[in-house]
This record gives sequence, structure tokens and C-alpha cells, in this order.
Amino acid sequence: MDKALSVLSPEALVGAIELLQKRGIEGDPTYERFFAARLVLSKAAWDGFAAAIGGPEMATGIAQFPLSADWVRALLQAFDRTPPITMRREDFAEGYVWTYDLRSVANLNRVNQFRAATAELMALVGKFLAEHSTEIEEVCGHSWRVASVRAFAPRPYAAGGRHKDGWPLKMKKLFLLPAGATPQTGSTWFRLRTGEEIIIDHPDPLWMIFENSVLEHSVVTPRGGRRPTIEIDLLPAAQTDPTPVDAGVNGWYPWFPSRASLIDGTKGAYDLACRPSFIRGIRMAMVGSPPALAIRRKRRALMAERIMKEIQNPERPS
Repeated sequence: MDKALSVLSPEALVGAIELLQKRGIEGDPTYERFFAARLVLSKAAWDGFAAAIGGPEMATGIAQFPLSADWVRALLQAFDRTPPITMRREDFAEGYVWTYDLRSVANLNRVNQFRAATAELMALVGKFLAEHSTEIEEVCGHSWRVASVRAFAPRPYAAGGRHKDGWPLKMKKLFLLPAGATPQTGSTWFRLRTGEEIIIDHPDPLWMIFENSVLEHSVVTPRGGRRPTIEIDLLPAAQTDPTPVDAGVNGWYPWFPSRASLIDGTKGAYDLACRPSFIRGIRMAMVGSPPALAIRRKRRALMAERIMKEIQNPERPS
């Protein structure tokens, strides 16, 4: 990735970077600067959008509801008919945040058996969301739309540390759990907004919404049985739209709230990555650093701080 991309139109730049990402470009110095800049601009865009949408916060950060017998039957039948798949790093839609580290992708495959987003399953998800759209809007406190859908079942050796997902804060996850969720079949530990710690122990079918970037949470390793899960990632929106979105099993949410902001944000991040003062400021941090995931994350965080200063104090032409 270099300055040769500067001859492309902003629209073409989005496609070119998308292609480079799917080929595997992590570790390239210019791309690392671009990635850090895009993180900053993405957060700013979503924070601004969420502030404009407004709405109250969830009281505890989680809400649970029973699933009717009809929905249980339909969801289990659709889930059982979906073929198993393996998450591939490159399986994400254009403009989407994805899991980029190959070891992280391998770990997700190790702890989950993913299923294909078949037409039958997606149609059923769309029907469920349309039927419950008002209830979901009341829980979220604002209008919403779908970022992505994926189906999976935790494997018996699933394990993970306590964490927050780090997504823009008004985004939420909705889980359809037609076989329930218990410590035996696999569940989730949460620390609620109130500070209370809970483990979902609900043998009856349910659906739930939670603030995945507000609540610290962790998987509870299943000991047996099975826990079919249909995950629906929700975005704040100007108007509620229950249409399901297949963004690829490794596509989580859009970098930016709209196509126009994706084009502008990508161009802005690229321009920042190519700015001379930006390059001078981080060159020493880039030289000689191995491309380990932890080091890349720390480096990107430092670069993000540098970018905020660049944005606040733009260079003036001499």
C-alpha cells in the first residue's frame, strides 16, 4: 500500500483497499497508519451519529424475553438445516470491520461451530425482527437496523477472557437462543451496569439483547448438550429497518454509518496515513517492530492518539 493509490477516485480507493485487505496486508507500514487513522475517524463518525439519534441507556445493559413455541420450532428446524462452515478471514462485506488476525480467526473456529447464513435462515430472522421491531426499539431506546447476522453453536472447549467488544457504544447484540442457555450447554457471564455479576441460566428458549461494548462479559464453557445461537448485531439508525444483512461470517459492523461517510472516511484515513508529519512522528515506532498482534494493537493505539492531534492541528500549506 503506497502513495500510488492517491490517483484513484475516493470511490475506487475504497474498493482497492478492500482488495488489499482480503489479500492480507497487515504489517505494511502505510496500511498500519491507515488502519489507525480509520479507527479514529470511524469512532468519531459513529459517536456523532449516535449523539444525533439520542435515546436513553439500558438500565442494566441486558434484557431477556421468552421465545414462543412456534418460534422455537421454526428456528431449530432452520438452524439444523444450515450446513456447517469455517470462518475465513476474507469473508466480510465491503466497508465492514472484520477479525483481521489469523490466530484470532482460528480461535473463533476452535470455540464455535459456525453455520451458513442460508436464505431460509435469513428469511426467518427477518420475519422475527419485523414481528418484534417495536419491542427491540423500546429496549434499545432508539431506532435500529441490522449490521450482520451469524449462526453458531459453542464447542465443548469454548473459553474466553472477560472483555468488552470495543464497538461504538449504541451498537448492541441480539441473541436468539431456541434451546436456552445454561452453564451446562454454554452461557455467558456478565457484569451489569449496576455492578451485579450474573450468568445466564435459562433452560427455556429465550432471546436477549445486551450492550456488548458496555458490559464486561465472558463465555461460560459448555460441558455438554448444545446451544444453537443466532446472533444479530444491531446498529443505531434514523429509522428502524428489520431487514437482515449477510455481511459474511467475519463481517461485524460497518466502519462508517453510511456509504458517503465510508468513502469520505476511507479517503481521510488514507490522506492522514500519507501526511509527512504523520510519517515522521511514528517512523521510529514502526522500524524493527515484529508484527505480533499485541504490538500492532499498542502501536495502533499510539498512532490513533497522534492522529487526533493531527486532526485538531492540520498542516497548513507553506
